[in-house]
Amino acid sequence: MISELVGTKLGKEIQDKLNQQDSLAFLATVDLNNIPSLTAISFFIAKDEESLLLAIHKDNPNYRNLVKSKKVIFSIYNDNDSYLHIFGRAGVVKAPSDTHPLMNIVRIDVINIKSERSSYFSVIQGVKIKFKDEKSKRFRTAMLSELKKVATQL
Repeated sequence: MISELVGTKLGKEIQDKLNQQDSLAFLATVDLNNIPSLTAISFFIAKDEESLLLAIHKDNPNYRNLVKSKKVIFSIYNDNDSYLHIFGRAGVVKAPSDTHPLMNIVRIDVINIKSERSSYFSVIQGVKIKFKDEKSKRFRTAMLSELKKVATQL
């Protein structure tokens, strides 16, 4: 792997990637015994150059981990053959969300950002998702709208 420190700010290109709909990201945390955990995150937006917001189920083990540990890695795979790892400190900003009583909103403040590329394989289209039905699509729309609303309030 070829790793490169991108910086400490979410530049416009990174914000645009974070704000694309139907992308999937991954949140890595550690528990109190330093055992790592990884979960997929489908609701997230860039708040500004210094932070991002995501929605996560309150019973997700990664949610419990980030409440206790605060240290996280948020990873997203780009269309341009690279993947980004955003190292940050997480904090709950709204629990529960207005959209769903089991979803909570978390802010990740960026510590630094690394980009990686492989010499052996290419990321062709990142990781895209498709919501299965209209109810799921409405839920996505509502969650993303709430994240944008919270972003303007913080």
